[in-house]
Amino acid sequence: MTFGLSKPLVLSLLALASLGLAAGAHPDAQDPVPSRDAFASEVVPFVERYCSECHAEAGEDQGLVLTRFRMGEDARAAEETWEDVLAVLDLFEMPPREAAQPNAHERARIVQVLEEVLALSPDRGLMGLRRLNAAEYARTVRDLLGVEFDARAHFPPDGIGHGFDTVAESLTLSDLGVELYLSTAGILASEAVAVDRSADPERRRLAREQLSGAGRSGAKVLSTNGIIAGTFEVPRAGRYRLSTAVAATQAGTELARMGLTIGKQQLGEFDVEATPGRARLGFPDVYAVDCQLTAGSHRAGVRFLNDYYVPEHPDPTRRDRNLYVQWIELTGPLDPPPLTPFQQALAGRMGPDGQPESEARRLAHLVHRIWRRPARTGEVDRLMALPDSEGAADDRLLVQLTALLASPYFIFRPEPEPRGEVAGEVRALSDVELASSLSYFLWGTTPDPGLQLAASRGELTDSKAYRLRVERMLDDPRSRALSESFSTQWLQLGGLQSLEAQSESSSDAAPTGGESVELSAALKQAMVAESVSFFDAVLRQDLSLWQLLEADWTHANEALAQVYGIEGVEGEGLRRVSLASTQRRGVMGQAAVLTRTSEPTRTSPVRRGKWVLEALLGAAPTAAPALPNPLEDPDSESAALSLRERWAVHREDPACALCHDSMDPIGFGLENYGPLGTWRETYPASPALDRAAEPVDGSGELPGGRVFDGPLGLVRALRGDDRFQETLTRKLLVYALGRGLSAADRPLVAGIGATLDQGEPSLRQLVIEIACCEAFTHRRVGGVR
Repeated sequence: MTFGLSKPLVLSLLALASLGLAAGAHPDAQDPVPSRDAFASEVVPFVERYCSECHAEAGEDQGLVLTRFRMGEDARAAEETWEDVLAVLDLFEMPPREAAQPNAHERARIVQVLEEVLALSPDRGLMGLRRLNAAEYARTVRDLLGVEFDARAHFPPDGIGHGFDTVAESLTLSDLGVELYLSTAGILASEAVAVDRSADPERRRLAREQLSGAGRSGAKVLSTNGIIAGTFEVPRAGRYRLSTAVAATQAGTELARMGLTIGKQQLGEFDVEATPGRARLGFPDVYAVDCQLTAGSHRAGVRFLNDYYVPEHPDPTRRDRNLYVQWIELTGPLDPPPLTPFQQALAGRMGPDGQPESEARRLAHLVHRIWRRPARTGEVDRLMALPDSEGAADDRLLVQLTALLASPYFIFRPEPEPRGEVAGEVRALSDVELASSLSYFLWGTTPDPGLQLAASRGELTDSKAYRLRVERMLDDPRSRALSESFSTQWLQLGGLQSLEAQSESSSDAAPTGGESVELSAALKQAMVAESVSFFDAVLRQDLSLWQLLEADWTHANEALAQVYGIEGVEGEGLRRVSLASTQRRGVMGQAAVLTRTSEPTRTSPVRRGKWVLEALLGAAPTAAPALPNPLEDPDSESAALSLRERWAVHREDPACALCHDSMDPIGFGLENYGPLGTWRETYPASPALDRAAEPVDGSGELPGGRVFDGPLGLVRALRGDDRFQETLTRKLLVYALGRGLSAADRPLVAGIGATLDQGEPSLRQLVIEIACCEAFTHRRVGGVR
């Protein structure tokens, strides 16, 4: 069937929808309003004292010049530049180690001043439409239609912005994407709506070239007992008619005899009278039999049952009996299809008079469910006018559902600004908009009927009722979608499944006891499942967010328990196990993280240090220049050096030190974990390089000078750094708001932190506060959230 929705029409709808997009709200905490220009009085002297040697105006080829910024408004006009300055100061990457250093108080004060100055930056402009990403699309289709659909396999990969696939500016839509959304709408509608075609059933014919066996005279020929066969794809279970066109050369005293078969089952036997000559003139014998088939592939055939060959027969025309098959055809289904779950739900809806709902009321219901808002004036009428008014009800529903799924109101999550709103003012989201935002944040799918009913009653704009609703939604099993989507992206596990199989025994570490651990597909799946299940447990059980770093337990199956050296765990299912007797804690000890941050055959202190900085401390190291890796093909001189010594030589290059001075000392703290996460005390010997086994040195240092020893020491060092809680808050905000954060959002982050328990803030409480903060529930007209 061809649906009446053209690409130009959809593109026009996308453009129209984008015109009404609402944006913006400012944070809960009040913006700082300094009584003087602290930038001029404090930052400018600081730059002249510590930064001017490299970043003062010195000629046309000068790179970053900081001395030209004299006032706070100058810095705000170059917000991205000073965001970078703030980051390297906070990360102790600047000034360089060999240069004069500010003391801890000076550094902390300049960081504070820059945060306050940049927090006054204006809104960055209108946000783009927020499209459903692949995971959201698949869950939404499942919950609305009861149809399982692999959106990631069908659509182009979603863009990633600020680490997440929920960021509006990265969820772009190409021409190819438009085409795919259009075609997918029809496919999904056909899955959800079973149309009765039994009055004019589909015919699937396999011609000679699609059948097995040898052929001549325009047919396939069986000169001895055997079968001519072909394969049919059956769309659904039901009654079908199998037919064939045949002819035969006769011999002996019997007519040629054939059987129709499906698989190994013979459905019927028939005498064949038509000759090949009659068949070529268009008059073959045609035989048919009805049968019940299941959905899927079926092998249908024509079997020759009574071959006869007597070459000495006196009549040359009666010596050889052969069977000729022109085609095999399958017609059906011949019976009406059963209603799909989607159709059953619609059929059960009754109008106010107790009778089945009218088409108009049913469409209004579908608009509300699929477009996540009540139908507007004229929308139902336009949907009713799309299909043939004389068409069958299921045919009409199929076209209407296709139109609903192809609409930008389904593909995107628009928040149109009400007319009359003044640019710059903050407006509260409507109950309908809140229901959609909240559902996609916590459940990763469309609002269910209960949430939509609460929205229609105005319950979500009541702050107390709204908070209770957030808490109930977190208690719902569907909130696992938040754990799955957020944790895998926060922990950067996206590429784990694509890693090639490897064995720990063939890499640079062997598991305790000498057992070999193979990175199989099942183990990779278990690794990711552990991280998701662990995060979900911390969230669902209202545990301290510090458990993400400190937990002496995890969820493991037999394969993971072998990696971790834990006995007594059997089977493929995950279960809670204690890590108290091990040197493993929280996410930094999980195999998924450790494998993802390793090279294929060895560990990487650089990758692991970079991961800690990005995922746990919210610091993005400077992009690395293309320089040789000291661990790849070391020369004879460096081959004798230890791992630390080789990386120390690498850091002697100033271009390398900029990144490695902050990453390497952290990554070394995780070196006791092998490439797949097994524990080790020594590196194996390397006879090829004439290098003996050397002990693992897990000592390290965080930016700012806090030293530690080994993984447990690193956990304790991070526990004393408030940047982990701030980083987790910022990343959850990016995920929830669908945009990146800037210095202007620091009061928002601080305001949320102030609402949490100052001793043991729970992950659940953090998620609730984000869902209840003004940045989530309000928008600034004509600006960002």
